[in-house]
Amino acid sequence: MPARPKIALTNDEVLALYRELGTYEKAAAALGVVPTAVRKRVAKALRGHDTGMQVIGSEAGFTSENRKRPSAGPHYLPGSRPRSEAHWSDYSWDGWVRTEAADSSYEEDILDRKGEVVGVRTVTVLDPGVQYPAGWDGPKLADRRTFRVRQADGVKRTIVTGIQDRTPLHGPFMVNLEAFAAYMGASIAVVGDTYAKGWWTALFGNGRDKKQEPAIILDYPSYVGDRVQTQRLQASDVEVCAEVNIIPTAERPLSGLLTYGKGRCAVFSHPKQELESVPRAPHLDPVTVWTTGYATPPNYVQRKAGLKARFHHIIGAVLIEEDVDGTVFIYHLHADPETGAFQHFDVKVDRGQITTGHRVKAIPLGDGHIIHLDDEVDEATFRGLGSLVEVLDPEHVFVHDGLDFYSQNHHNRADPWHAAEVLRRGLTVAQEVRQVGQWLASIQRPGTTVHVVESNHDLALDRWLREGDWRKDPLNAPFYLEAALIKANAVARGESISIFETMVRNLSGDALADVHFLREDESFLVEGVQCGWHGHNGPNGSRGSTQGYLSLASKIAKGHDHTPAKRQGVASVGTMQTLMPKYAKGPTSWAHAHLVIYEGGRTSHVFIKNGKWRAEGRRAQERKAA
Repeated sequence: MPARPKIALTNDEVLALYRELGTYEKAAAALGVVPTAVRKRVAKALRGHDTGMQVIGSEAGFTSENRKRPSAGPHYLPGSRPRSEAHWSDYSWDGWVRTEAADSSYEEDILDRKGEVVGVRTVTVLDPGVQYPAGWDGPKLADRRTFRVRQADGVKRTIVTGIQDRTPLHGPFMVNLEAFAAYMGASIAVVGDTYAKGWWTALFGNGRDKKQEPAIILDYPSYVGDRVQTQRLQASDVEVCAEVNIIPTAERPLSGLLTYGKGRCAVFSHPKQELESVPRAPHLDPVTVWTTGYATPPNYVQRKAGLKARFHHIIGAVLIEEDVDGTVFIYHLHADPETGAFQHFDVKVDRGQITTGHRVKAIPLGDGHIIHLDDEVDEATFRGLGSLVEVLDPEHVFVHDGLDFYSQNHHNRADPWHAAEVLRRGLTVAQEVRQVGQWLASIQRPGTTVHVVESNHDLALDRWLREGDWRKDPLNAPFYLEAALIKANAVARGESISIFETMVRNLSGDALADVHFLREDESFLVEGVQCGWHGHNGPNGSRGSTQGYLSLASKIAKGHDHTPAKRQGVASVGTMQTLMPKYAKGPTSWAHAHLVIYEGGRTSHVFIKNGKWRAEGRRAQERKAA
């Protein structure tokens, strides 16, 4: 097949010939080529310079000028930056700077289709490096730093955090995490996860010219590259499941993984910080599964799944402690998304500096049920040397389900054997209510406000007044009639009162003058966290649950379930009562657990195990024994 003739003229010369002859066909005949070849050369000439001149023939009436899209009028808002704009993480939009990157390059041969070398090209190797906010004047990972270290106490500690592939480290957080690890005597495990973000396109755009120099991006920053974990580890008695590699945009990262640890506590790497308590046999210790938070900034595709994931992205980690008796404790470390600062109990870490003796904002307690109160939990929380409240010195304490109403609860009111048990123990409603008041008085401390959240068991007293019959209950008749008269008089005056608060105060005198009672569903925010809801009422009249509250755009610290949990912005506490009262049957996910609220609304659960709320070293145990 003969080769097609080539046009020897320049594009501009072809354009001039076309305009002179008037049609593509005449110009093609003059040049001895096909009309399509002339059309392509004319198009290239028109793209090369904007003549504004009219094209005749088949293009008559159109010019390069009127082909342009008209600009929008002044009534339009200015456009956003394009989604494909190159960036290293979502924080790049806010001016964060990538630094401390060990970029490199090497040369490789260029081969033709036959495999023969036809040239050499340079391949760039990009290190994701570390990102800091614009103008960051704190220490950096590359700086020579000194750490504050406390005396070893025999407690084994491991910090677990996750990172996303091809994403810079969060510099301020890593500076703080290393300082905290040195202070606590902890090792750091960094779990590497992958995410199919289409990074090449995001960084270099679409349709990259094959003749341009190619680039390779390291999976993880070189600062931690040889220390990234992708296989299972064991920290004390906790399974660190680094092999699972959960996609960062997962809506429920722990879905299907509650039993993955085979009856042991397990930690998974994920940018959300979540917690679930796994059902177990009643005689066994609580089993929990956790997700870590990340040490890399959010770096997601700018679509629905990615934007939702960014909303719940936590800069943070998990701390695992094993004390000298082998008791294991796990906590969330939740950092400020910009400064990377965080607080663990009374210890604050900011810009690589450790300070101690700090208060916490609030402690929502596990559900009380004071008549069934576990003495060890009460001792560890309030009474003992170095108790939780003594060390953390909270500004607020929230009490849920202070009243159990065991003596006349509507669930057992028709049970004759339960009635016989109550009679044998000589329990009355007045005794239960008085006991709640005495306990509330005993937990007060200077500088801390005690709030009583009106809960479903507290409200059982009001239900008893509506449904009970004092004529069939002579033991409780005097208290019933007194309370009913107070309620009736309040209704007659057009007042709405809490009969639970009223009777607790009446039986406690002035001892509760500084205790604050919250009415059912009354709002009380601490650092943006809703602490005034017990959790028994769900949206639109539904039954309350942790899952049901996820539809609210609010952080919530609730009770009711007795099952410690943390999903997105909703945290549920455990209980302070004995884990298996007579009415509880079957496997249980209940646990002795409170919630701690730090500055900025960041939260972490605190479990009470073997009468302790944190890992104790040798010296702490010696002080207790003395």
